Amino acid sequence: MIIDEEFLKDGITPIILAKLIERHKRNEERYGKLMDYYMGKHKIGDRKKASEQTSNNKIICNHAKYIIDMTKSFLIGNPVTYSCSENYDIEPIKNSYLVQDIATIDGAIEKQMSIYGKGFELIYTDEDSEPKSVCLSPVNTFIVYSSAVNKKPLFGVHYFKKHDIDGKLSGVQCIVCDAKAMYIFENDADSFFNMELKEVQRHYFDDIPMIEYQ
Repeated sequence: MIIDEEFLKDGITPIILAKLIERHKRNEERYGKLMDYYMGKHKIGDRKKASEQTSNNKIICNHAKYIIDMTKSFLIGNPVTYSCSENYDIEPIKNSYLVQDIATIDGAIEKQMSIYGKGFELIYTDEDSEPKSVCLSPVNTFIVYSSAVNKKPLFGVHYFKKHDIDGKLSGVQCIVCDAKAMYIFENDADSFFNMELKEVQRHYFDDIPMIEYQ
């Protein structure tokens, strides 16, 4: 998603977030259709009989799932390897990847890319201050880029609805991360408008800890 940086002169405000989320939610129908293709829920399955005298044979050949699963096996059947030039030492990063089983996360990201055309990775620190990665769905995640020629990433957004212990809707939450901090916005109502900033956490990555893969 691309915006003019001029809109951010007063910071990332709740109204800006609400409008960006509203724009992103326009893709819900398309994303739902793409997942249905993968799951084998194709349109022919809803076809009704024209009359009692006609047959209504329905056969689904799920090429979407076959292509996606084969692509995943072909690309990352062997785990992705990480290396760098001689003047750099990335052993701490590789050790961190080993601890958190990064191959599984890479596989999840690749699958999201194959289904939706893009995938997202969020990097965070756990309770022991160890870096971790998690795959986020494009259905409720996006990165905002500058409209300048360099298309600089400005911040990432992950939004979702909250539910209580009984499964009832209890509000919404939006996690925003820029190059300095992670911001938690919430609303007790079922609306991403009128959210309030509840928490700010420094992440010390010196860059936006959210990556978009296409």
